[in-house]
Amino acid sequence: MTTDVMEAPVSDEEEIWEDDPSNPAPAPVFKSKLEEAELTISAYVDLTLKTVRPSYGAENDARILQQCQNYADKSGNYSYTLWFLEAEGISVVRSDGQPFRVSDILKLRSKDNKALGSNQAHALLAAKFAAFGVDPSFAATKKENTAIGHRFFFENEKLSSGGKDAEKYAKNVSLVPQKMYADGEHFTPVAGEDGTVPDYPRVVTPRSERGEEGAPENGGNTPSIPEAEVVAIIRELFDGQTPGALMQIVLDESGPSGRLYGVSTVFGVPILETATDESIVTVLQENRCMVLNSNGTLEAI
Repeated sequence: MTTDVMEAPVSDEEEIWEDDPSNPAPAPVFKSKLEEAELTISAYVDLTLKTVRPSYGAENDARILQQCQNYADKSGNYSYTLWFLEAEGISVVRSDGQPFRVSDILKLRSKDNKALGSNQAHALLAAKFAAFGVDPSFAATKKENTAIGHRFFFENEKLSSGGKDAEKYAKNVSLVPQKMYADGEHFTPVAGEDGTVPDYPRVVTPRSERGEEGAPENGGNTPSIPEAEVVAIIRELFDGQTPGALMQIVLDESGPSGRLYGVSTVFGVPILETATDESIVTVLQENRCMVLNSNGTLEAI
């Protein structure tokens, strides 16, 4: 276990933005955001030993191990010691009552099995949490300053140490804290340009609520959409977008008025989960419907 996760210092040049109307934060590079969510899991995962530390119970540990194994298999990741983080949505919920989860998986060791340093994604992310006085490390879950149990405004960011190879080695991370909520404080949705305040919390409907033939089991009016149409919709929605923007697009289109309402899979994989970890990009490329351009945007083909 490396201590880099805990000890990465916050850069003196890093500016922490407050909610000050006279000093607004700059627009984020990516659209993906989770306005309010509680950090619930931080674990050290060893895929060789099949262990999760600390344990979160047999069911959660098995789920975490499977997610990490899928990540390693799909990404060709040579690192089998990983940092798993997970948050449960408050501003976004599932219609079936199950937790809306967003996770990140970060490697901890290099190709030659050396501990990664403080300029790598895991340490840069730890520094983001440290700016709020909390420690997200799996080694700190029992400490007073643990980030576990706190609520944050998360945004997707591309974490990079800078330098000439910054883009090459940057990693998109979903759970980058932009704000930590105080006790009793919550996210408040604001009206859009048309004066309409969006529904809160946002509700997404998993396909598990639908019957085998696509009709809702509860007699509702969730539409049945053929796979070919789902692919066409995704190609149109994702065209020209960066991988980091996909989770927010899927969330926006999953509500009752959205084009992906009631749809949870494409090419046999869950849309929301794979959009969150960006593995859907690989799926779309393998099925020859989209390509990832050199400028980092997707293009329909």
